[in-house]
Amino acid sequence: ETVGLIAIHHNGRFLEFFPQDSKIEWETEEWGSWKITAFTPDKKLKAEIIAKCDSPGTLLRAPTDVVSSSHSHIKILLHI
Repeated sequence: ETVGLIAIHHNGRFLEFFPQDSKIEWETEEWGSWKITAFTPDKKLKAEIIAKCDSPGTLLRAPTDVVSSSHSHIKILLHI
């Protein structure tokens, strides 16, 4: 089963890329890099979201009351 979707508001338009009507591809690493790309069936529209995080992350053992955050960079590309 394909999961995920991209929804973008751009120049007064609402663009939706759902698995039911778009091709969605994921590229992920265990930590620090994620990329989701979606194409419409006619390939007229393409959206990419690229996220990177340079911090080492936090080992999580739940439940916990320790809160930590990391800084990341997100780039959104829309090809119309």
